[in-house]
Amino acid sequence: MTGFFLLLAAIVLVLAIVAVLLGRLSDGEDREKSSINPIWLLFAAVLFVGFCYWAFLASKWEQ
Repeated sequence: MTGFFLLLAAIVLVLAIVAVLLGRLSDGEDREKSSINPIWLLFAAVLFVGFCYWAFLASKWEQ
């Protein structure tokens, strides 16, 4: 279970990084302010921390 939660945390982290990079790329093309909504980045950060916490709890439970 620990590996599963760490995998979910890694997926969330990668998706958040891709979203930020795509938001920056779209800002450079059309000169309009069209970045990603910050609430989604906050949501991704909460999910990442949550999955890491669940991985920690799962590792304690497996011992």
